[in-house]
Amino acid sequence: MRGMHQQSQSIAQERRGFLRTGFLLLAGIVARSAFPSTCLAAQKLIFPMPKRPPLSRARRFHKPKVALIIDDMGNSMHLARAFLHIPLPITFSVLPFRPFSKAVLEEIVSRDHETLLHQPMEPFRRDIDPGPGAVYTSFSRTQIEDTIKKNLSQVAVARGVNNHMGSKFTATKAKIREALKVIKEEGLFFVDSLTTSRSLAYGTAKRLHIHAAHRNVFLDCEMSVEGTVRQMKRLITRALSHGRAIGIGHPFPSTLKGITKFLESYDTVMDQVQFVPVSALLYT
Repeated sequence: MRGMHQQSQSIAQERRGFLRTGFLLLAGIVARSAFPSTCLAAQKLIFPMPKRPPLSRARRFHKPKVALIIDDMGNSMHLARAFLHIPLPITFSVLPFRPFSKAVLEEIVSRDHETLLHQPMEPFRRDIDPGPGAVYTSFSRTQIEDTIKKNLSQVAVARGVNNHMGSKFTATKAKIREALKVIKEEGLFFVDSLTTSRSLAYGTAKRLHIHAAHRNVFLDCEMSVEGTVRQMKRLITRALSHGRAIGIGHPFPSTLKGITKFLESYDTVMDQVQFVPVSALLYT
């Protein structure tokens, strides 16, 4: 009887594990289909990065810095909590007006992680919906300002903003300038997700004297564990050669496993680079 009881417990545990894994996979698939990642919204994913000035003599002797941003937060509590267990100072970018935006934000803040507003912006592809709180090139200056401020009220602790999709909006000079002016007035920094090679966001932000950066690597354009591991390697290589680098990922199970596998397989990388919040790349 005792053996049968232990066997029943073992089967029950396996079922719970199977159901939990299945739920995470389903949540990732739903998130990807309902809210396509910036990778899918981009017409061209590999293109030259904006040029940065060479490192100063003093900064060459500092350990290279790497910042990770996880976008699209607010669609799933389970995936959010899973990413919050990664032992790195990740910056989380929260979408406004999503089912779990408020609850996810509370968990992020309780764990002292840096937060961004993940501002939805119009993509080139008309069949892709950037979701609630989006700004469009058809908006007036007042509409853009009101929309961004309303979104910021949802993510009040945000230290900065990065764009969700936005391949069309960030390529429209007058409109991205109006959006960036609001961000500047709010005292926030901006990270250009670079969802298109035509983006004017980073350059415009610098001309407006906004603390700004741009992503260097997408971690999960190839939605697989090994794909994310490869992109993490690229990110580290970029940091080692340029002094700093920003990687953007999304709350997919494969991204979570890929980052975790990379940290476990390449633990010596922690001696080569320093993982930091995005603000540490902008204010130091």
